[in-house]
Amino acid sequence: MAADRLGSNTTLAEPARSVALRNFGSAWFMIPQGTGILAVCFWSNDYQFRGLNVIALVAWATAIVSVLIITFTYLARLTCFPRHVASQLATDSSELASLASLPVTLTAIVQMLILVLGHYEGWSTACHILWWVVFGLSLMAVILIPQAFVTTSPPGRDNLLPNSQLPLVAALTAAATGGALCQSASLSTLQQLPIIAICYLLVGIAVPLAIFLDAIFLARLLSQTKETQEKESRQEKQAVAYQTMICAGPWGQSSVAFLLLGHAVLNNGLGLSVSNVVGNDLAAKSVAYVSIFIGFLFWGQATFWWIFTLLSITHAVFGRATGKRGVSFQMAMWSLVFPWGVYTNGAIQIGKILDSTVFRVWSAILTILMAIVWLVCTALTIRGCITGSLFGLEHGWRNRRDVFSGTSDEERGGRAKHW
Repeated sequence: MAADRLGSNTTLAEPARSVALRNFGSAWFMIPQGTGILAVCFWSNDYQFRGLNVIALVAWATAIVSVLIITFTYLARLTCFPRHVASQLATDSSELASLASLPVTLTAIVQMLILVLGHYEGWSTACHILWWVVFGLSLMAVILIPQAFVTTSPPGRDNLLPNSQLPLVAALTAAATGGALCQSASLSTLQQLPIIAICYLLVGIAVPLAIFLDAIFLARLLSQTKETQEKESRQEKQAVAYQTMICAGPWGQSSVAFLLLGHAVLNNGLGLSVSNVVGNDLAAKSVAYVSIFIGFLFWGQATFWWIFTLLSITHAVFGRATGKRGVSFQMAMWSLVFPWGVYTNGAIQIGKILDSTVFRVWSAILTILMAIVWLVCTALTIRGCITGSLFGLEHGWRNRRDVFSGTSDEERGGRAKHW
């Protein structure tokens, strides 16, 4: 906490490790978030080769280890620099929104546990309990973080970025995981009914908000003039382009949620469990088929944002802008992986439900491309950690620099830009 306690005229040489810890933002949670969905896609893919399940388990273990390391590091940052972290959360909407990646990561890890071990009776109970835990965390994220946007760090309409939808992704990931739990785990009908009801409620919370936030973001893009676009730096344009993929996240994940919930309602005999109008077999089948149809429609919207993002990245890399042409790595690039993963998982589930070769092949192609994106992001992240560039260490780990208490981050040398 030394840096938080300096007097107004105090000058000292701050160790590079301290600078790196202070600049360790919540965007780092996107790494295990993307790794977790990669494991799910590997495990669920219809085209399995020898060893793919092992690779999925390795990715799953990597997600668990990385989220533990990142969580403890972020807690250490919070302990050492409480005022700095509080200031960032109060003024930086990206820092606040990225906290939602933690429950998303935990939910993806639980989803993988359900797929791997959920059919065993003892593990089924554990998965059931863990789902209620991640549901509580996701509900807190989808309610408290948007409320904090309004009360502490409103970004303004013209500065609203797609990362504001991360809390919605948390709720939808919990809904999709609930559908996977009812489909894969050995739960009784009475245990499944409240889970399915809550999952539909989570979708009802998140999808309307996703529609409004998409409209605001598109309005922001459409209101830009050509002169404004040309004045933007290439790095800034690429950061926004990478984040645009987040807009595919709510639609891809809600698609998965509807598909899994519809399949669970259709095949688990829920219509025979309650002797009332809502609980009869005809009503259950109607809900199931409507859910599957809506899931297919929402996957189409996710397809739009997936293609739109790829075109935006191409324009940001090769279009007119200040700065050299080429890909500029920043933590925002990790925002590509998880939305890509849920879009891929939607294609996987559609292929299973429709028994469609086209969707099986397309989901396999998407999985391969996502794995390549993940490998590139991982390699560039490791390089950025070694050089210190991701932590704001412009001159590497061996250098120390002066810190002046009471000055801005720019005067201190700048912090790592995680968006």
